[in-house]
Amino acid sequence: TLAGSNLTPVRLQEVETLLTGKSLSTELFTQAGALAEKQASPISDYLGSETYRTAMASVLTQRALQQAFKAQK
Repeated sequence: TLAGSNLTPVRLQEVETLLTGKSLSTELFTQAGALAEKQASPISDYLGSETYRTAMASVLTQRALQQAFKAQK
């Protein structure tokens, strides 16, 4: 779920589908981040521009997946 980028939280079903049944890797996390960026529809406000929030959707998705992967080990 992506929150803080769109007006309401968004379930990233394309990202879920990409990750399901695959071996986790940095390359896969990069692909997931790119899909998250495509699904983000942020607004611009005083907290951040649309461009910034779109980029952060990718970055934060990748970070969350990497942290979850490390915690799993």
